[in-house]
Amino acid sequence: MIRLGKGVSPKPVTASLWHTMWVLMNRWTTRITRNVGQWPTRVLLGAVRATDGLFCARLLRELETRSGRAAEECLLAHLAHPVPGVRSQAARGLHSPQARAILEDALQTERCTSVLVQLSAAFIRCGGPPDQAHARLVTHATRDLETHNGPRDVGGALEGGPDRLVALLPGPQESLGALRRSLAEEPHTEEGRRALSLLSKHGLLEDYGRIQRLKTSGGRRTEHQRIIAMGQHGDPRFLKELCGFLSEMHVDPGRGFAHRRTAATALGRLGFQEAFRPLSRATRMEAVDHEGRPGAGLGIQFPVRTSLI
Repeated sequence: MIRLGKGVSPKPVTASLWHTMWVLMNRWTTRITRNVGQWPTRVLLGAVRATDGLFCARLLRELETRSGRAAEECLLAHLAHPVPGVRSQAARGLHSPQARAILEDALQTERCTSVLVQLSAAFIRCGGPPDQAHARLVTHATRDLETHNGPRDVGGALEGGPDRLVALLPGPQESLGALRRSLAEEPHTEEGRRALSLLSKHGLLEDYGRIQRLKTSGGRRTEHQRIIAMGQHGDPRFLKELCGFLSEMHVDPGRGFAHRRTAATALGRLGFQEAFRPLSRATRMEAVDHEGRPGAGLGIQFPVRTSLI
């Protein structure tokens, strides 16, 4: 029990307690998520059933490397999860031909673009015909929305058309070893940035560290490509850093515009509800920016704000 002296308001003490609890919970969660790779499969499966959202996706990410019917059934069950980011992580972990039929059904009912890309990649990886997956993506990218002003091409506006959406799928003929060597030897060249882009589309758990190590690397183009790669790779651990880019106003305007826009797109590809508040706050800040503020440039940057929305 906390005793308060005369004239002491309980509000600061309450706020301090809540802050302390928040810090301790944050440290506890960070410590747990750092070691989930060492958990036995049965412990991972039990924790997945007891959690939700970002942490659930982090646990599903670890199930990618686990074999066994129980792990596969857990991933298949989460294809119907209400959070897009969790559905994407579940699709990334599927490799067995036995999952093909369920993935085919999920392809027909999925409406979220980022999840549909991962379902298509998993369908092809599990032995499904690539043409069938490509056709589903083309249909999705050319859909129209009926409005009071007539039909609108929302697919082309959001994804840039069918070709761009299909290009998000990993290439079947790419040598992962060659891509990793190129990224390690020459990360700041055109070849290295191309390797980073192609490697991130595969979204393998073991490549998280390779993308993370580029964080301290110099070069505007490499920074820009790394933000794009974080969204394509889809690891939940990238969410916190991507949210930080949304408020980046201390750099030169051109770099700030690019970072905020690509970070918003990357967060959309991750698909977690935890990004809602940072995105909402960034949308408001983009609207109140004015000429002369560092990173603001000439007022509202509509390409950035469109990506945020």
